[in-house]
Amino acid sequence: DYLNQENHEEHPAIFLYYNLYLLLTEEKLIIFKKIKSLLKEYYNYFDPSELKVLYQFIINFCIRQFRKNNSEFYLSELYNTYQDGIKSELLLENGNLSPWTFKNVIRIGFMLKKLTETESFILNNHTKLKKEFQEDALHYNTAELHYHLGEYGKSLQKLNQVGFNDIYYILDSKFLISKIYYETNEIDTLEFFLASFQTYLRRNKLIAENVKSTYLNFTKCLIKIINTDSNKNQLIHSIEKTTPLTGKKWLILQCQN
Repeated sequence: DYLNQENHEEHPAIFLYYNLYLLLTEEKLIIFKKIKSLLKEYYNYFDPSELKVLYQFIINFCIRQFRKNNSEFYLSELYNTYQDGIKSELLLENGNLSPWTFKNVIRIGFMLKKLTETESFILNNHTKLKKEFQEDALHYNTAELHYHLGEYGKSLQKLNQVGFNDIYYILDSKFLISKIYYETNEIDTLEFFLASFQTYLRRNKLIAENVKSTYLNFTKCLIKIINTDSNKNQLIHSIEKTTPLTGKKWLILQCQN
C-alpha cells in the first residue's frame, strides 16, 4: 500500500522491482508490457550484473506463461528478450554464449517459423560459444535448419559432419535422423536405426535415466506408429499419456497424417 502511494519515478529501481513483484503475483499482460517499457526507459540506471538478473526474470516468466497457455505472444517475447540479451552481451558468461541459450533461441526461432532469421542467428553467433562447441553447434543446428526447410538430404549431410563430442548432440542427431527416415518413408532403414538407437540408450551409462527414458519412449512410440495401419486414435491417446517423452507433438502429427 505504501509503495502504491509513492512517486516511483524518483526511484526507478524501486518502481521496476515493485512492478516485477506485481507481475510475479498477478501475472497480468499489462504489467508485463509495463516492465518491458520500464526496463527500456531505465536501462542505464542498472549495472550489467543486475540487468542480467532482470532479463532472466523476464525470460523465466515468458517460459512459464508459454507452457501454461501455449501463447505465441510470450514465445515471441521470449525470442526477442534472448536476442536483446545476446546482442547487449548481458546473457554471455565471460564473453561466451552458453550452448543451452544458443540452442533455445534456435528452437524458438523454428517454432515461430523464423527460418531466415534463425539461419542468420546460427551463422552470426556460433562463434560466441566456447571454441570446443562451435563446429558441432554450427553443423548440427544447420542440419536442423535444413530439416525444417524440407531439405532432408542436406540435413543428413550436415549431421555427418557433427563430431559428436557432446552426448546431447548425439541424442538430438539420432532423434532428427529418426524423423527424417520416417518422413522420407525409409521404413526398413528406420526400423534398423531405431533398434540400434535403443541399444545405444540402454548400454550408455553416461546418460541420465530420465533423459534415457525420454528418448526410449520416443523410439517405442515411433515403432508403434510404424506397425499400426488402422485407427490410430487409441495410439494418440497412449502417446499423450506417455511421459517423459520427446517429440510428442511430432508423433501425434504423424498419427493424424
